[in-house]
Amino acid sequence: MSTTYHSEVDEIIDALRSLASQCRVETAYWIATPDGEYESQNGSDWCRDCGMAKLRNLRKHDRRRADEYILDGGWVSEHDTPPMCAHCGVKLKATLLAYGGIYELEHFRDNPPAPGDVNHAYEISEMLSAFQYTRAEHDSLAKEAIEIGLALVSAMAVPA
Repeated sequence: MSTTYHSEVDEIIDALRSLASQCRVETAYWIATPDGEYESQNGSDWCRDCGMAKLRNLRKHDRRRADEYILDGGWVSEHDTPPMCAHCGVKLKATLLAYGGIYELEHFRDNPPAPGDVNHAYEISEMLSAFQYTRAEHDSLAKEAIEIGLALVSAMAVPA
């Protein structure tokens, strides 16, 4: 199975870096329960602060097994959709898989990114990262994502 490397993705991400780096993005955490499952009543991913609050709450309501609830994570994981904290909604660091790139592409087809918006710059960068290397069936989607990224970079270069 062959893949295509889209070199222009690096150039677009570099052009967006200073703006995208202003976006608030936290590391993802999740909670392992005493039953060997992940707590997912309100979603399964949290920022550290919200994860700690949820952990304290779970331990408070299950004192007998309190020590068996564990805050896990703290590293970047792969996702099919852009993750957000289940409580506060902050963006969480992730590596978007191809389906995550497609998810973002579908959003930006109908909602073009706004020049100067730190969230859009970050989201476009993440979308493009998912299309850096593509299989043949995703090449046309990668080209469309690259066009959206180039349009954003061009719009940012135009003086207001």
